[in-house]
Amino acid sequence: MKSLSEQIERLNEDMVRTNILSPKNNLLFWMVYFLIDYVSSLLIDPDQVELFSSLFNFIFVLIFFYGTCFVVIPRSIPLKNKRYILLKFILLLVIIIQLKWLLMPSVVAMEMPYLKFFMIELIRCFHFSILAALVCFILISFKKLKEQYSIQLAARQAELAQYQLMMNPHFIANGLNAIQSDFILGDARAKDNLVTFTEMLTYCFTNSTQKIIKLSEELACIEKFIQFQKHRYGKKLHLSYELKDEAQYCSVLEIPKMTLLTLVENVFKHGRVNDQNCAPIIQISILPDEKYITVLVAIKNAVNENNKAVISSKSGFLAVSHILKSYFDDRYDLSYFSQGDLFTLNLILKYER
Repeated sequence: MKSLSEQIERLNEDMVRTNILSPKNNLLFWMVYFLIDYVSSLLIDPDQVELFSSLFNFIFVLIFFYGTCFVVIPRSIPLKNKRYILLKFILLLVIIIQLKWLLMPSVVAMEMPYLKFFMIELIRCFHFSILAALVCFILISFKKLKEQYSIQLAARQAELAQYQLMMNPHFIANGLNAIQSDFILGDARAKDNLVTFTEMLTYCFTNSTQKIIKLSEELACIEKFIQFQKHRYGKKLHLSYELKDEAQYCSVLEIPKMTLLTLVENVFKHGRVNDQNCAPIIQISILPDEKYITVLVAIKNAVNENNKAVISSKSGFLAVSHILKSYFDDRYDLSYFSQGDLFTLNLILKYER
């Protein structure tokens, strides 16, 4: 009794073979094969070649090929009982040659002795077997590579979705804590801040399946987030935009959702934003040149003593790095380091023109 996993594996292999070796999927291949065979025969001996006889030979090639694939080879791969398979292959070969010998006189005049005919067809079949095995190996390998790529891509997308879900709860929790503090302290702007926070939540969760957004949308949400926090920390935060024609670039460039916002949020989460002598600095610049449009993000902020261990875990930065790696590949660089209580982060994103 085969296990369920073995049955599933064999079923998958049968489906792969059936899909790959079906005449419908290989119509172009067989047309090219017949054309090459017919033209090469014309070049060798044009007086002895007829279209009808070439079609006759081609039909037996198809019978031999698909008979080998679906009758000789067992219903799953890898091959196990090799002697039995070899016996079936020889039997199929003899049957096809004998059938062709019987039908050949009705197609073309033939004065060849049976033994010579048999040897010629035997050599032809083995020659074609090598060619067919090579083609099947290439097709099956390509099919399996394509399936493996699809599986890896689906797993990668699921992993990225998980990383993006990691960012949302932190953002919500920190925002709710800020609103709670406003209401406890009786801040008159608590209602306005709640409205702003609701707008940010709308940005984060509207079209949740939309993972890529315009850079202008991400920057607009960052501005709202900073305004949301700014009443708590005064004017200690400096946000510098060095944009060349914002409408031209920010509305065209795209970026994974909430990546820059997560980096900015970490400033408020772990930074010493109450320190007037070391206010956090966030700079976002867009620098176009002939080949690339480069987005630079530079963040410097002092870190609270009790948050140094949390910063060292890099969970938020790791999530952002994985997402950017997926979309930008080698066209991005995210680096960060701590020197004493000063934390520095630099992000480079390159967009090809």
